[in-house]
Amino acid sequence: MLYCIIHKTRTKNEKTFNSKIKPQAEKNPWVLGQNALSPRQGRSSKTPQKKKKSFDRMNMRPLALPKSLRILKPQDFKRVFRQGKRVACDGLSLYFLPNDLGKCRLGISAPKAAFKKSHNRNKIRRLIKEAYRKNRHAIKEALDIVFLAKSGAESFDYGRAQERVLLLLKKTGANKQAND
Repeated sequence: MLYCIIHKTRTKNEKTFNSKIKPQAEKNPWVLGQNALSPRQGRSSKTPQKKKKSFDRMNMRPLALPKSLRILKPQDFKRVFRQGKRVACDGLSLYFLPNDLGKCRLGISAPKAAFKKSHNRNKIRRLIKEAYRKNRHAIKEALDIVFLAKSGAESFDYGRAQERVLLLLKKTGANKQAND
């Protein structure tokens, strides 16, 4: 379907407008393949474009627990659960197994059977991970450590989570402060 657009021009010397008719094909902005505009192209150009920042992995998250210090593979979790030793307190269990890597690795399990809602599982993982991260310097041995959250852990706040993590690390005997 064609429609016409009237284009008016004015020269320097003329004070009147000249009309020109330009036939133009109608563009449907919602149909792709017809040189259509995407819905975002129709927006005004006043919105600032974000500049891409150079990505520096070392300065991005200096306090985060890197992947090399986490247990990520299911077979590593199974190995720690089957062959490792267990210590427990209310709401939390700790399984640990010495490794040959020369560093401690952390794994956290918050099972769906104990915590139905995902935000509760994620909250417990965050609390345990942060408590471990702040106290990992106190572990003297190279261990694979897996924390297993139990149904009493949904009421934990950060202080209580840190208290339980330190208690369990002390029970393993790998804590520097416990053996000194």
